[in-house]
Amino acid sequence: MSLGRVSILIPTYNEAEGIASLVQSVAGELDRLQINDYEILVMDDDSPDGTGERVNGLAHSRIRCM
Repeated sequence: MSLGRVSILIPTYNEAEGIASLVQSVAGELDRLQINDYEILVMDDDSPDGTGERVNGLAHSRIRCM
């Protein structure tokens, strides 16, 4: 059975310190489950601590910050 595209939404506010670890853990678990067609969308509420910039700095085509 194919799931189709899987989208993971992560809402954030002032999560710059731990967001890279969280996103990498989620991506690693999706890879472990052999889910190949996925995207991770971090929904940042204009965090003043640079959460959005930290997410944008992650080098992965399936990770986006909105």
